Amino acid sequence: MRGRRVTAVLGATVAALLVLGAAAAAASHIPYGPGPRSHYTVQAQPAAGRCHYRSTPAHQPLPDPSCTPGALNPKVTQATITSTICRSGYTSQIRPPESVTGPEKVANARSYGYRGSLGVAEYDHLVPLELGGDPNDPRNLWVEPPSPGHNPASGVNNPKDAIEGQARSLVCSHTVALARMQAALVSNWTTAIAVVTHAPTGGGRGPLSCAARTSNARPAQNTTVDVFVATKPAAAVTAAAHYKTRITTHAGVAGPTGAATVAFFISRATKGYKVQVSVHVALAGASANCATSFTPQ
Repeated sequence: MRGRRVTAVLGATVAALLVLGAAAAAASHIPYGPGPRSHYTVQAQPAAGRCHYRSTPAHQPLPDPSCTPGALNPKVTQATITSTICRSGYTSQIRPPESVTGPEKVANARSYGYRGSLGVAEYDHLVPLELGGDPNDPRNLWVEPPSPGHNPASGVNNPKDAIEGQARSLVCSHTVALARMQAALVSNWTTAIAVVTHAPTGGGRGPLSCAARTSNARPAQNTTVDVFVATKPAAAVTAAAHYKTRITTHAGVAGPTGAATVAFFISRATKGYKVQVSVHVALAGASANCATSFTPQ
């Protein structure tokens, strides 16, 4: 019996090492950058017009891998996640200042031929800082255009941020190996969660579905209305509330059960005006739309 237990323990240990080894191999193509610096300087960007955006079938933006292959922070490894990315406040300590990233963003927009407003485009770390991305290596930064249906009045607001938060939770809970998560994000951020969790995707059984309802159909002013969305796990969710004088957009990611909650604080919205909420969900190239509404009182 004791021999069986020893064999089982050894087998489990070997299996775990194989999983970590496979994850490390998956991310081995991502180069390492110089890592955090006490003083950052503006980095040169690719030549104007050299980089070309790609997009998913749902028209979510992806970077040019020849310009933005990603770059890793050498200080962050599977062995150090507890003291680095999983520690509160770590990313704020290593983030370059706007005096550096501002000029880089302008230059990178020229690299990609981006002609839209920089006020709604994010200068994005392809491998996020909270998942071990290098802070200021130009290979890890790109001007990310706004997602489809984005409301310009909401500024920088895209579904990639919500996916990054979910990815960090998976890594810091030791559910997914760091290197595997990094590789999935570099490959396609829109499908990263589905890839590492083996969640069903839009290409699976049946089309991607979408259903929405509100927590309160007749809310008072200066209260919060939750929009409950039912779709497939890991789907990117974008909800737009069409008020009388403006449109407010929020984004999120459906959890393991396919549920997502998007909250709207309605402030002093026009009483008696029916606010339509349009919802768009996207996953692995598939997309769907649904809607709900509420009327402020």
